[in-house]
Amino acid sequence: MQSCTIEWPEAGELRVREIISRARSIPTWKVPSIKLDRWVHAESDVECDGVKLLDVSPSVTSFCEQPCRIRYIVDGTEYTHIPDTHAQGRLPKPLLVEFKKDDDRELQFALQRGAALAPHLYRLGYDYRVVLGSTLRRFGYLQNAKWIFKHARRPLPLGIFERARQVFRSDPAVTFRKLTGAFGELRNPCWPIARLVFDGQVGLDMRQPITDDTVFYWHSKRDTGESPWLLQLLPVTK
Repeated sequence: MQSCTIEWPEAGELRVREIISRARSIPTWKVPSIKLDRWVHAESDVECDGVKLLDVSPSVTSFCEQPCRIRYIVDGTEYTHIPDTHAQGRLPKPLLVEFKKDDDRELQFALQRGAALAPHLYRLGYDYRVVLGSTLRRFGYLQNAKWIFKHARRPLPLGIFERARQVFRSDPAVTFRKLTGAFGELRNPCWPIARLVFDGQVGLDMRQPITDDTVFYWHSKRDTGESPWLLQLLPVTK
């Protein structure tokens, strides 16, 4: 690869191309984002799952679909590539991701392209990863993300936040059963727990599906936020 450059949308534009069109033969989805307070466009069910993981990860403060156009030259020929999403926040580097189905006919090409682009983009200050649908479904990450996504839509009033803080003050590691009991009078006692996780105030082992015995813990002032489980889930492209 002789060169690699990144082109971002023009001022006032959200994406480098409009992906929702009646003329397009590729199916498209819209996913409501809690973090962005808008609909996020996606071109596959795998990308929809990826959006939900990005949306609920406290390590990500913002993200955008169809974010940029990567131009690269191989053997004198110029090619372009538009990754699925760009995420930034409490991450070592801003993250560019291409989501792929395991049976995608272009998967091998995408993996080879990713391996060639990754070191060049790293030097430009970006982390680039090609992620499979089967990877997103490993362990309990996606199941837990969907649970958080379902229940964390509303911010917490100060009174409920303070009540949760008092629960963790007496016990730094609290089970899901005990937490839901502390908010038992609410119509949805899962809401405070999910929102605390969404805001990065409370953490859990995202690898294990949430059960009554799942342990939640309060982040101390020394914590920079929830540990980067998102990067643990998304494999480095080599």
